[in-house]
Amino acid sequence: MTFTNFDDAFSWIESFTNLERGGYRPREYRLDRMERLLDAFGRPERACPVFHVAGSKGKGTTAAFVASILTAAGHKTGLYTSPHIVSYRERIKLSDDFFPDDFLVRIVSTVAGYVEEYASDPERPQMWPTTFELLTLIGFLAFREYGCTFAVIEVGIGGRLDATNVVTPVMSIITPIEREHTEYLGDTIELIAREKAGIIKPGLPVVLGALSPEAEAVCRSVAEVNGSRVYAVRDINPARDVTLTSEGAFFEFHIPDAASSPDASVRMSTRMCGIALAENALLAATAVGIALPEIPCDALVEGVRSAFLPGRREVFPGAPPIMFDGAHTPDSVRRLAEDFRAIFPGPAVLVFGSVAGKDYETMAEILASGFQSVIVSRPGTFKKSEPELVFAAFARRNRDTVLVPDARDALAAAQEFGLPVLVTGSFFLVAEIRSKYVAELERNRSYPRGA
Repeated sequence: MTFTNFDDAFSWIESFTNLERGGYRPREYRLDRMERLLDAFGRPERACPVFHVAGSKGKGTTAAFVASILTAAGHKTGLYTSPHIVSYRERIKLSDDFFPDDFLVRIVSTVAGYVEEYASDPERPQMWPTTFELLTLIGFLAFREYGCTFAVIEVGIGGRLDATNVVTPVMSIITPIEREHTEYLGDTIELIAREKAGIIKPGLPVVLGALSPEAEAVCRSVAEVNGSRVYAVRDINPARDVTLTSEGAFFEFHIPDAASSPDASVRMSTRMCGIALAENALLAATAVGIALPEIPCDALVEGVRSAFLPGRREVFPGAPPIMFDGAHTPDSVRRLAEDFRAIFPGPAVLVFGSVAGKDYETMAEILASGFQSVIVSRPGTFKKSEPELVFAAFARRNRDTVLVPDARDALAAAQEFGLPVLVTGSFFLVAEIRSKYVAELERNRSYPRGA
């Protein structure tokens, strides 16, 4: 099977079971399908050293920081993350650039030829690959063929049975863990942490982010069983002296291998704005500094400064300024609201949308009263949503709440207030609204930030 353009190639991938849409039972998560695909293509995941990142929140930006640091140090670094905001190009890329479309299309065509002949047995539909498994395979193939010297791989869901958990990493990284995807991972922090900790490999180190005591205890227990050394970032690089502006976060980083001075530190900054972003940058820089102590400090600083993922504490200055963030859990939106208020302390407008299954009641409790007006919208059509129920939850807590079902119309409604705007609740909502906003900026030749 041969594709001639990017959209057709990735539409074919989406034609397979897409677990990101939800509604699938836990038995759909299994590694034998992935192992079979990798065997067929000569185990591409072994082509270069890997950093593997799991967690409930912050794992995408942590992965981006790691990849950016490695690139700043002179490595050709592949980066695999999800979800995307605009295009699948964002998921499988070099740290600082997209792959050429024809390069990815050729790889997808090769994979499609194999799948159509050997992996689509109508008698065994349970062995058909999923969309995420195919994307993971294509990522490994792209990194191998392009000659990447490192790859940074973000887990999709969970860890233990995630399609990415076929790597033997130089370092595992676990970001903060909270209750999420409970239908797949379990309904307690301890159960979810055990799934995330499934990426810890025997004898190989792991760096832990700002985990709760329950989650950290589970991860340490799994590491002990595996004989894996544990580093906790709070013991090495807690967030210190953090300041936020609309231009980014600024903070101190302790240099782990500073032999000349145990207190040596350097000031760092990020393009993405938020305390959590500073914490993720500290986690990434600490992990790289421990795994690869030969990497110079200036590469750590530059890598953190230049890392970027769209829709993660992303601020567009203007009239009015707009922050986009895909936060979709109570703890995530609580921290987001604190960051937003630190940057924009006056009256502001919230645009919110949530897919079905998320705790919109608690998120409404956290967010509604802190904004002059709230606009509730539908976060696209990729996943089921119930915007009327979300609207009711916010309207009970803020009388100036309106329902604007079309996400793109919601942006125009928010801008009419002339106040700073926060768009959050779902990556799907962010993708819908951000794409319209960026298109308008490009038409006006006033796009203020790169993506």
